[in-house]
Amino acid sequence: MKKSCGMVFIITMSCILLNCAAGNPAKKYPHFSVQKDEFESCSIFTDIVVTHGSKNDTMIVDVLSSHNIGESLSDTLTKAFYEKGYYIENVIPPTVGRFLDGQAVAKTIETEQQQSWNHKELPVHHAPFYFDSTGTDPGLLNMLESCLASIGTQGHKSLSQTPIKPLVLIQGKGNKVPLSKSIGQGLLTGLLTMGYASFYQVSHYQITLYIVDSKTGKVLWADSEYSEYSSPNAEQFIQNTIKMVNRIPNKI
Repeated sequence: MKKSCGMVFIITMSCILLNCAAGNPAKKYPHFSVQKDEFESCSIFTDIVVTHGSKNDTMIVDVLSSHNIGESLSDTLTKAFYEKGYYIENVIPPTVGRFLDGQAVAKTIETEQQQSWNHKELPVHHAPFYFDSTGTDPGLLNMLESCLASIGTQGHKSLSQTPIKPLVLIQGKGNKVPLSKSIGQGLLTGLLTMGYASFYQVSHYQITLYIVDSKTGKVLWADSEYSEYSSPNAEQFIQNTIKMVNRIPNKI
């Protein structure tokens, strides 16, 4: 997977700031059509969390599947943004649970062998469940941390200073629930540091895309896709990510 050090991050992971990404992004972020012309290099960062379980089950994070989906999304996003005229300079290795509160604890599946284990035998870890900074510019990671800390700030009300170094953040979350345990009843969980994530006792997934000004941490563009009663897999995440990228204005 390509590694670099740029300014647009694509993060795939648990959904947060759902209100920020709701509605027509072109109407919600009218300045983006001008701001995109000032974009320099971009960096891609994906963070995916796929879990197993329902309300009464022990929550299990499928680290193996989540990381594999993140790698596929990084490749897909790099190609999709290039085709729209955006220069991708950096691709940060995908993570699993980078957006979750560090106090979040879950059992994890990290190998193919563990997929057949009883949940009582699985190891227990704190978030993030996978994070590899090997070969990544420390300055790039610091910039990412800064953007994550301030991503809640809305930046569509005013133009940013030029040139803009944007971060494309894609966050994806999915939960797999056996059909026999699916219940059409929801609850809220506060694992995320930046808001609430909807957790239903049915299989579902949500993916959210943010483009953030790396200098100010302000959101320049946000969009999301959600599906209930669908078991999350790489194909669904990729198809819905491409849908969101297609709604972003071309830079060419």
